[in-house]
Amino acid sequence: MRKTTIETPKKKQKPTPQQAATDTPPAALLTPDEAVAQLHALQAQLPGITELTPQERTILRRSIRIPDSAILASLSVIDISSDVAQVVGQPDEVRQQHDDDGRWDTFETELKVLLQRVSDANIIRHQRTRVIAVQAYQIGQQLSRNPGNAGLAEHVDKVKRLRNAGGRRKAAPQTPQTPSPAPAPAPTTTPVVVPVSPAASSMLHAGMPMEPQS
Repeated sequence: MRKTTIETPKKKQKPTPQQAATDTPPAALLTPDEAVAQLHALQAQLPGITELTPQERTILRRSIRIPDSAILASLSVIDISSDVAQVVGQPDEVRQQHDDDGRWDTFETELKVLLQRVSDANIIRHQRTRVIAVQAYQIGQQLSRNPGNAGLAEHVDKVKRLRNAGGRRKAAPQTPQTPSPAPAPAPTTTPVVVPVSPAASSMLHAGMPMEPQS
């Protein structure tokens, strides 16, 4: 009698993070206008967005120089005293606010990293454009020498004038400043000793204002 074998179904293996990243289609690239629109939309969704003056920013940064351990120890006062909690807030709410502070610091760090990368990408974009412009000018110079390229020669001459004008503006020498004459020595005066009465002397020691004597 032939034995029948029952095959157990094989477990499907979960894809690794590398495989998942490979299978995920790449996100559609944004145009500059679309990127600005999304940035404005993100700003509208962020809580507490405000703008401080330089003086306010300096004062607030100086006022929060407290070690994190001291802040946590101070928050423990809320757990002990219900009177303190009624004034500053419930312990769970205050601790959640403290945790959110750290998470928003992480978001700020990531945003600064993104800003630096965008700035670096813009430097590369501008450099590519300058390289293309230089190549177009150099090739145009060579082709403008051929007969029948009079129109091209006019454009090349215009670019040459603009390049030379920009170079002259950058290399313009600074006008030397005329040294200002030395200030005349102040005339020496003999100090005048004004007699002070005993009553006036006692008022000065007491910190009271004294009327001028006639």
